[in-house]
Amino acid sequence: MFEERYKAINDSIHSDSKNLDAIKKLYESGEIMKNTSKTHSAGKSTMFKRYAAAAAGFVLICGAVMSGIYFSGRGITAPISNETVTAAGSYDEVYKTINQFMVERDRENTREMIASVFNGAADMVTGKAVPDMATAEAASDSGAGGTSDFSQTNTQVSGVDEADVVKTDGRYIYTLRDKENGAGSYISIVEANNGQMSKIVDLMIENSNIDKIKEGANIPIEFYVSGDRLAVLCSVRNYSDVVDLSRNFPTVSVLVYDISDRSNPKLMNTLGQTGSYESSRLIGDYIYLITEQYIYDKPKDDKLYTYVPTLYAGSEDSCVEPADIFIGFNPENAYTIVASINIKDAKEHSSVKALLSNTSNVYCSTDTLLISSEMYSREETEGVVDGKNAVVIESKSETKLVSFSLKDGAIEQTASGTVPGRAINQFAFDRYGDTFRIVTNDNSSRETIFTDGIDVYEYEGDTGANNGIYVLDKSLKIIGTLNNLAKGEHVQSVRFDGNTAYFVTFRQVDPLFTVDLTDPNNPKLMSELKIPGFSQYLHKYDDGLLFGLGYDADVDTGRTTGMKISMFDTSNPYDVTEKHTLKIDADWSEASYNHKAILVSKEKNLIAFPADGGYKVYSYDRESGFELVKQVAFDSEMRGNMRGMFIGDYFYINGYSKLASYKLPNFEETARLNF
Repeated sequence: MFEERYKAINDSIHSDSKNLDAIKKLYESGEIMKNTSKTHSAGKSTMFKRYAAAAAGFVLICGAVMSGIYFSGRGITAPISNETVTAAGSYDEVYKTINQFMVERDRENTREMIASVFNGAADMVTGKAVPDMATAEAASDSGAGGTSDFSQTNTQVSGVDEADVVKTDGRYIYTLRDKENGAGSYISIVEANNGQMSKIVDLMIENSNIDKIKEGANIPIEFYVSGDRLAVLCSVRNYSDVVDLSRNFPTVSVLVYDISDRSNPKLMNTLGQTGSYESSRLIGDYIYLITEQYIYDKPKDDKLYTYVPTLYAGSEDSCVEPADIFIGFNPENAYTIVASINIKDAKEHSSVKALLSNTSNVYCSTDTLLISSEMYSREETEGVVDGKNAVVIESKSETKLVSFSLKDGAIEQTASGTVPGRAINQFAFDRYGDTFRIVTNDNSSRETIFTDGIDVYEYEGDTGANNGIYVLDKSLKIIGTLNNLAKGEHVQSVRFDGNTAYFVTFRQVDPLFTVDLTDPNNPKLMSELKIPGFSQYLHKYDDGLLFGLGYDADVDTGRTTGMKISMFDTSNPYDVTEKHTLKIDADWSEASYNHKAILVSKEKNLIAFPADGGYKVYSYDRESGFELVKQVAFDSEMRGNMRGMFIGDYFYINGYSKLASYKLPNFEETARLNF
C-alpha cells in the first residue's frame, strides 16, 4: 500500500518540478515548522525517525530539501477571515484577496501531499489504517385569458415564484422537453380547454443542440412564465479551442421571449452571468438569478475577467464593478453572484452584487434575499487523554449569512451574521416581520491523536450533534436560541407557520418538534412527537393540520422500509399527534427532495406527487384519512419531468413524452397528448 502511494507521489513530484520548489519555499520560510507542537517536539522527532525508516524512498526524493524536518500533517492554516462583509474598494483589493487565497491553497495542498506520505509510512509500520478526517404560492398574472382556478408551482413563500420544468397560466401548459440524440431542447406550449389539449408550438431553444457545445451550447434548466413573457434559464458550457482558457467559465443565460402570440414566440434578448446555476426567484417583474463562480486558475492582474464575474447582455459583456463586489467572512476562490433582470423589457441587468464566498442555501422573501455559506472551524488542544499524551482536534460547523434587500430589481447588501451548525435546505430559513428564524444541526466531531511514539488516530463523529432554532434580528444578530434538541440526530425537514416552527430529526424514530416563536427572544418548545420513520417534506394542509411526506423506518434499527405520508394534528401545539398515516407502495419520490414536484391543494382535496415510475394522487378526510384516488403507471419514456396540475375541473399529469388529462373529482381519463 505504501509503495503504491510512494510511487504515485514520486511520479507527481517528478512530473512537476514546481512541487519541489514549493516544498523548499515552505521549509525556507518556516511554514512547515509552524504546524508542529512545541510541547511535544522531542516525541515528534522520535516519531519522525520511525517514519523516515519506513519512508526511506520518499526521503531520498526530498532529502536535499527536507533534511531534518518533521511535518505532522495536523497543522491548520488559518483562512483569511473578516468579522463582517465589506465592499471592495478596488479591483486591486479583489485581486490581492483571491491571489492570497490561491497561495495559501497551494501551500496547503503541498502540506497535505507530504503528510499523506508520512501517514502512509505510519500505516506500514503499525499495520493500521488512518481514518479519513471529517471536513468537515402566488404566480404572476396569466395575461392569457384563461381561468383563475389553476394550480401554481409549489413555492416556499407566497408572492415569490420559483422556476420549474412545467408551468401553467390557467389556459396554456408549458413543458420543457428534449429532442432525441441531443438534437436540442424546446418548450412545448399546449392549450388546455376542459381537458382537451392542442399543441400550439414547440419553441426550440437557441443553440441547445449539443453539437454547439464548443460555441457555447444552451442547456435549459428550468423556466418562468409571467404574463406574455417566457424566460428560460440555461447552463452554458463553452469548451473553446482557444489558447486562453481563462475565459471559459461556466455561464448561466436567461433567454427572454415575447409570447403574446403563443404560436410565434420571439426572442427579445439573452442576458447572462458567469457561474453555475444555484437558484433564482421571480418577484413581480424581476428575476433574481443566483450563480456560483469558482476561480480555479491563478488570476492575472491585467485581465479582469480572470478574477472578476462577468455580465452578458446580447453580444456585450462587462465585469462587475468593484463597488458591487463584497468580500465575505472567509473569502476564497468562489463568488456568489446575484443579478436582477426585468422580464418585461429584458434590455439589461437592473442590478448586480457579487459576494466573494460560496453558496450553500438561498432563501428569498418578497423583499429580502438571504445567502448562506457553510463553514467548519477546527480547534486543536494538547493534553492527557486516558493517561496518554494526545492532541485533540474538535471540528464544528457554522453557517455564515449575508442578506440583501430587494426592491423593484434593486439589490443592496444589508447585513451579515453567523449561526452555529448547518441548515438542511431553504426551508430551514424564514423571514417573519423584522426577524429571521433558522433551524440548524450543529454537527461536531472529535479526532484524538495519541502522540506517545507513533501517532495513533481515533475519530468520533457527531460528538456534539444537536439541533436548534435561532432567531435573528434584521442585523442578523442572534436574539433568541433554543438548542440542544435531539442530540445525535439530524434535521430532516423544517416548516414555519407564522409564530410556530415545526422540524423533524431522525436517527431511529421521528421526533417532530413544535416551537413557539411568539417571543422572538425566548423560543419555547411546545411538544415533541416521536414516531417511527421521518418526514422529508412538511406542508401546512389546513388550520390544525400539517402534512408530511417521508419514509417509514424500523424502530430498532432505523432502517427505512418504504415511503409513507402522514397528517399531523397541530390544533393543540402542546400535544401534536400523528392523526393519520399511510404506507406507500414506493421506495423513492422526487418530491422528497424537490418541493416543486409535489402539489398540495386543500381546496381541491388533492395531494399529488411522482413516486417510483408513476404518479400518485391522494385525497384526505379528517375522519377516514388518506385515500389513493388515482395511480398512473407510465412507461420509461414518460418518467421524466413528472408534474401534476389542475385547471378548473381537470387534472393534468405531465411526463417526459406524454401529457394526460383527467376529469375531477373521479379522475376519468379525458385525453392524452403524445410528443
